[in-house]
Amino acid sequence: PGTVYDVNFNEGQKGKPDDVLCRVAPEAYRQSMLKAKGAYDYTVAQLADTKRRLANAIARTRIKLNESTIELQRRRSVREAGAISNEEIELYQSRRDLSALELKDATEAAETEIKVLEASVAEKEAQWRISEEDVRKSIVHPPIEGVIEQRLVANGEFVSAGTPLALMIDTRVLKLRFKVSEKDSAALRLGGKVRFAVPAHTGREFEAVIYHIGEQLEAQSRVLTC
Repeated sequence: PGTVYDVNFNEGQKGKPDDVLCRVAPEAYRQSMLKAKGAYDYTVAQLADTKRRLANAIARTRIKLNESTIELQRRRSVREAGAISNEEIELYQSRRDLSALELKDATEAAETEIKVLEASVAEKEAQWRISEEDVRKSIVHPPIEGVIEQRLVANGEFVSAGTPLALMIDTRVLKLRFKVSEKDSAALRLGGKVRFAVPAHTGREFEAVIYHIGEQLEAQSRVLTC
């Protein structure tokens, strides 16, 4: 949806898929894309900074655990010489166990926080990619090669999503829909050829290939659509 700009087509004009017919709110969609890209870049940077911060926090906790392990081992060796009590050994054992628990908690918390941020990065990237697609769609190209039969919009007109902008006709391939009686339908086969005429070209015959034969007769008229 948006306001139409740069309408560059009229009835009777030929169009190709690389032509630009018009633009729909191009600057609004571009700004929206830049905003989404900025949000994505910010979240990526936030993830990198969080990984750095958590890695350092875990490293400090690991150092603390190593220090408490060394202190505990030193006290145990002194106890063997009878210079320290069991109560003091238990105190240093508790400190060592607490450091181990802090390291485990810090590691698990870091994994959870990183997963949350990674999910946020994926969400922001999806929003950015969608906004990029909106920018692409805001530049309207003909979906086929053909002739413009009707121009349905004008510069400055606001259109909602799904509003037709033009009617195009592909004259390279035409479809012929016709009906045959129940009796004549047995002569038709897929891939078979039919000849036909049209009022605009008197005395001229055209040829077509059958690609579909209806499966059911019309109840009242008993004819088959092909």
